[in-house]
Amino acid sequence: MDARLGNLEHVRICSARDTLCHWPRFGGLWYWPQENEILLGHIHSHSDYQNPQDKAHGEFGIWQRATNRFQRSLDGGATWPEELAFDLYDNRKHLEEHWQWLGLDPFTRRPLRPNDACERPHIDMTSPDALFYTSGIWCGLPSVHDGRVHHERVLWGLRSGDRGRTWEKHPILLRPHLGDSPAIYNPAYLVLPDGNVLCWFGAVVRGNLGSKRAPQLYLSTDNAVTWHSVSTIHFDANSPETASYARLLLLPSGRLFSSLGMWAGSAAVRWTAVTYSDDLGLTWAPPRRIDRWSVSPFPVLLADGRIVIVYVVRCQPPMRMCCIVSEDEGKTWSPEILLRDDSPPRSDEDAGYPVAAELRDGRIFTAYYWQVQEKDIGWPGGRKHIAGTFFELK
Repeated sequence: MDARLGNLEHVRICSARDTLCHWPRFGGLWYWPQENEILLGHIHSHSDYQNPQDKAHGEFGIWQRATNRFQRSLDGGATWPEELAFDLYDNRKHLEEHWQWLGLDPFTRRPLRPNDACERPHIDMTSPDALFYTSGIWCGLPSVHDGRVHHERVLWGLRSGDRGRTWEKHPILLRPHLGDSPAIYNPAYLVLPDGNVLCWFGAVVRGNLGSKRAPQLYLSTDNAVTWHSVSTIHFDANSPETASYARLLLLPSGRLFSSLGMWAGSAAVRWTAVTYSDDLGLTWAPPRRIDRWSVSPFPVLLADGRIVIVYVVRCQPPMRMCCIVSEDEGKTWSPEILLRDDSPPRSDEDAGYPVAAELRDGRIFTAYYWQVQEKDIGWPGGRKHIAGTFFELK
């Protein structure tokens, strides 16, 4: 174990013989320190681990068979009772059911009503018990390529005022001001001290060297009901680099900090960059690369002011979960700290998408999807499950 770590412990959170668990970053993590309560989401689907298409990432893979699954721990992640788990939405519904739930016109796929025209409960997003969950459904405008009918992704959100125990009835629609096929990773919002809410997501935008993702920032002044474009966090039309996986932190100095997952070309090799804004997101500094390779970085602001970024390395064996630390608001970063690297060499190098939080006892908890060797299946590696790691930083 790395000398900079203490009390390192790995746990398995969600796993079953015929279940494929993916992407906590699409689910999100919320933590309430006073009660030591955690709400954790992921994308949850059936698989008999025979067809590799089961793990495909697009419209015709996991998503068309998956639910948005949530689990709750009342003891800081030590246990995750099955009776507290629930599915917030079932992506297996037919297109017509998606359109009806989202309130989309079946022909134009445009909203039939504005977000603020729906009857909604009053939810104060400054309350510590309030949360905003966001996701996407492939049910927008169709196009044909590769011999199949594909659909644009429609982003939606639901608010809860009681830690995800009850939810508003009507979804909130989020639409980018440029690009298509948006992607959103949870938690994708930040409540500012003045009560306004920022939300960010990535859309595919065409540049001079082809299409790529650009993280976009939006603002709500009415508790996350309606949204207004603020800025594009990073987009360079003349560069092959693309940016995704944005996550924002409000630092003690008042600066907005954002980590970005970056790549160029095929995305086989990725890295983390950081940027910042000193005017609450109106303008952003050019991104600065801070590591050699990493996927889906997730930053956490610790109580002592340090920033920890948790990520997975997939392009260089062994596949591993790692973190790096900054003690100066992101100006400099520590060398890589290894958390685990026990995924088998035969794995399909597909894991990670972590979320994380600092617990009230000072430990850091991170959840991600993972594989370990299981001899009873022919799948590369083992069953994909939601894993967790507790650790201290000395």
